[in-house]
Amino acid sequence: MLVFPEDYDSFTLWSMTMKIANKKTYPKSKIINGWKVEAKVGYYVHPDNWRFGECLASSDWEDANYYLPTGYDFGIKQIATNIYISGGKLIHKNGSIYIRVQVEFVGDGDPNTYVYGVMKLADMDYVGE
Repeated sequence: MLVFPEDYDSFTLWSMTMKIANKKTYPKSKIINGWKVEAKVGYYVHPDNWRFGECLASSDWEDANYYLPTGYDFGIKQIATNIYISGGKLIHKNGSIYIRVQVEFVGDGDPNTYVYGVMKLADMDYVGE
């Protein structure tokens, strides 16, 4: 049995423990050092405490901009997701650029769930400062 401090609200999802984030208001796009940072289909998102991340897929549902595949061939294969930019600076690691994000898992009749993670960026637009 796992025991967590009182301020730690968690649940188990596909044998992964995730810390649930409080909903905070973050923008869906942000200008950082003149670069427009926003989620796009095909961007790799790795939620904190997941064993691996996946690339965002397009969504046809009005409540969610993307689907985040779970990496499984059974059960829940993808989760309706919105991505918000929570980081204030770009992270340069191993030749790639990342940003901290808040991931909103959109509930279908259930409350939405929020976690944090990182998103790998590519082909960003330079808009100037």
